[in-house]
Amino acid sequence: MKKRIIAWIAAFLGVCVFAPLFAAVYHHGLTAADLQQKYQQYKQRGLRIVLLDGYTVGGKVYYLAAWDKGNGKPWRFHYGMTAKALQNKFKSYSKEGYRPVQVEGYSVNGKAYYAAIWEKRSGAYYFYFGLSNKGFQKKFNDLRKKGYRLRWVSGYGVGKKDYYAAIWEKRSGPAYRVHHGMSSQSYNKKVNDYAKQGYRPVLISGYDVNGKDYYAAIWEKRSGPRWSARHRLSNRGYQNEFDNHHFQGFRLVHASAYSRNGKAQFAAIWESRGIWKGKDLNHINGTITKFMKKKDIKGAAVGIVKDGRLVFARGYGFMDDKTYDPVGPRSLFRIASVSKLITGVAVMKLHEEGRLNIEDKVFGSGALLGKKYGKKKYHSREKAIRVRHLLEHTAGGTTWDNQGGDDPMFQKLDYDHAKLIGWVLDKRNPSANPGSTYAYSNFGYCVLGRVIEQVTGQSYESYVRENILKPCGIRSMRIAGDKESQRRWNEVKYFDKNAYGMKVRRMDAHGGWLGSALDLMRFIVRVDGSPSKPDLIDRSTFNLMTTGSNANMNYGKGWSINGGNLFHTGALPGTGAILVRTGNGLSWVFLANKTWDGDMDSLMWEVVNGVNNWPSVDFF
Repeated sequence: MKKRIIAWIAAFLGVCVFAPLFAAVYHHGLTAADLQQKYQQYKQRGLRIVLLDGYTVGGKVYYLAAWDKGNGKPWRFHYGMTAKALQNKFKSYSKEGYRPVQVEGYSVNGKAYYAAIWEKRSGAYYFYFGLSNKGFQKKFNDLRKKGYRLRWVSGYGVGKKDYYAAIWEKRSGPAYRVHHGMSSQSYNKKVNDYAKQGYRPVLISGYDVNGKDYYAAIWEKRSGPRWSARHRLSNRGYQNEFDNHHFQGFRLVHASAYSRNGKAQFAAIWESRGIWKGKDLNHINGTITKFMKKKDIKGAAVGIVKDGRLVFARGYGFMDDKTYDPVGPRSLFRIASVSKLITGVAVMKLHEEGRLNIEDKVFGSGALLGKKYGKKKYHSREKAIRVRHLLEHTAGGTTWDNQGGDDPMFQKLDYDHAKLIGWVLDKRNPSANPGSTYAYSNFGYCVLGRVIEQVTGQSYESYVRENILKPCGIRSMRIAGDKESQRRWNEVKYFDKNAYGMKVRRMDAHGGWLGSALDLMRFIVRVDGSPSKPDLIDRSTFNLMTTGSNANMNYGKGWSINGGNLFHTGALPGTGAILVRTGNGLSWVFLANKTWDGDMDSLMWEVVNGVNNWPSVDFF
């Protein structure tokens, strides 16, 4: 296809289009019914559609759309129009003083359809659709000579040919560049080359022609905030990149949806809102990407809270080695032993509500679990175990801990929870009196999961999701699957050879949760003892939860303690995680699909200590 540079022409867009595309509400993957429902819903809030694009997946039509308050001008929109219907709408609306400001073409079963937005406004303009590659170029050249400048272009493929819908206006502005019929590689190169010359992309249109993706784009030479452009993103990849930009303080300028080989693809442009100082943002991103390269980490996610406000969240690297979708702040990771924080909070909440007491005994007659597990001939030390001992890792001594490759949770892999607990009670009596010896125990937290189930009458996962995570605004967290085939839609892949040979679901209460950086930031601000966000537990319960034991003052009830800092790390083959709440108002999470490395803790201290200006934003 012909590619040609059109140089030193005029400005594209302007306030009338650019500003509204900093959308307040955005959706993709909408059916026609969804689009109509959203239109009615947002109409009640005084919002109008400022971006509308159609695309097909598997022969079905979907829409990408954005809403904002608009510019006060009367407007109209239509979608699913044939060429004849578009022509008729154009004629009738022209008589009423409306003119098209956006027209997107897309193909359905080999036939062109259109989605368009009109505004009631004056001014000289030209609008064409169904232009061939050469036809578009000729119109551009002819109208340039008459003083018209390209305002909008949409490429779309029908069969083996590319077509274009375009709008020109008679107006002035800075220099710009236009290309159409670009391959992905060509577009990417031009983005990089033009950036060095001071040009920024302001419109991108992706389209499929005979199974190949092509691009039409416009660049402006102007100063302004930092910008970012991405293309050839899958549905998941686009959502992750959208989130990556949003939680760094960028806003959507323009987006395009299209098909490639029958699958949805997206291209988009973002601009910074100036929330972060460039130097600080460069420090955060540069420090993390350098660390990941050094440690050969394929994917990671970070979240940072300052004084109860989410100020930063981003994914780094890619989800897997098949799609290479980017990681986002909502991407799910196995969080391993960071799960203990969640279990600890759940137990402390039940304690606060009076549904159990952390001084309650766990095994034997009259205890919380009674004689439910094993042969019922419990050792005296087993009968002396209290909930507090399980929380503090002082229940079973060295026979219940995870040292020396003898962790009970990695034994008897064919046993469910009940059989495993019974086996440990029958065969592995505690090596020390409860409360006397600190010995970090995955198994102890497995037992706490069963305590929660006994007290609440719900499964551990259901109770925690409904009563701990949901009040925090968390919907996506689940107990992980064991196999790669059980990965959730937005879960990263783990590259350690042993990552998919474990019984992760059996680890539920001590190491089984999936979570995202955003999830864990929502969790931390609701359990941090700070008044910035309402906590799930009161201050006295928080103080009890974060007080160490006589055996180890540096571990409370689910929290590691270091002075005023509270934290927990997580490690499994292919998984590294750390969640930190400092004593100076900062909290953060680092998640990676790489086995835990102690340098991950040092990394995040380097990241936060290098920030000079914390923004006042709250992305929650």
